[in-house]
Amino acid sequence: MAKINKPAGLILVVTVIVLAAVAVIAAGALNFIADDGTVGTGAIESLITYWVVFCLVVLVAVAIKTRPLEVTLTTVSILVALVLAEAAVRIVSFDRAKRPFEGLRSRTLHHIYPAGAEMFMGSFEGRSVVARTNEDGLRTDYSREQFLALKHRVILMGDSFVLGLGVRQEATCASVAEARIRAQLGQDDVGVLNAGVVSYSPLLEERLFRERLKAYKPTVVMLLLDVSDIGDDIKYAAEIHRDQEGLPFDLDVSVDVVADPSL
Repeated sequence: MAKINKPAGLILVVTVIVLAAVAVIAAGALNFIADDGTVGTGAIESLITYWVVFCLVVLVAVAIKTRPLEVTLTTVSILVALVLAEAAVRIVSFDRAKRPFEGLRSRTLHHIYPAGAEMFMGSFEGRSVVARTNEDGLRTDYSREQFLALKHRVILMGDSFVLGLGVRQEATCASVAEARIRAQLGQDDVGVLNAGVVSYSPLLEERLFRERLKAYKPTVVMLLLDVSDIGDDIKYAAEIHRDQEGLPFDLDVSVDVVADPSL
């Protein structure tokens, strides 16, 4: 029997470990550690990426012993090319290089935005629109601590109109309302928190308030509704089911994000 050398043996061992981890994730055995109850395909994709990188590092380490000059020149050339490509992308279209605007699936909130993210929403009237979120996934530049430091705390809830779909952060309903209230009252201890989420309805907004917004200790809460919210409530209620954890949403676990504003 042919003897397996150390590099090949190391790659084989790591490959077996990665395959075992992929099988465990695919079987749903680690779902309990995820906030939304599902470890999605992103975890598997990350494992495969790390495995490929590991194999390349091992192969480079082996090759550098026999052809050190060629391997060094190739590695340096690739790194320089990547740095230049990244710099070019940031200079030409930095906003477009950000992650796309999309929501994450949630068992309790149906969908919500990632925390502490900057997402490219698109270009409108020749200007790029970027949505920034705080630690609770709300489209606001206020952290929870900063908002709590204000004397008068207004929370504005609603769907895409409140969120400001296609609108710059400083031009959303919450930002404009805050500026006008401060100007009218002549004081700066008033804050308006943007708690809008695309396609939300009273059912989801009530859950959002209990789970995240209540911690902001608002002095005033305003909820903007439209006619379509009634139909949305019926649709979302149909996706809820009862289990030992309460009333989570019966989501399609094969879909990781909600990117369509019509959802």
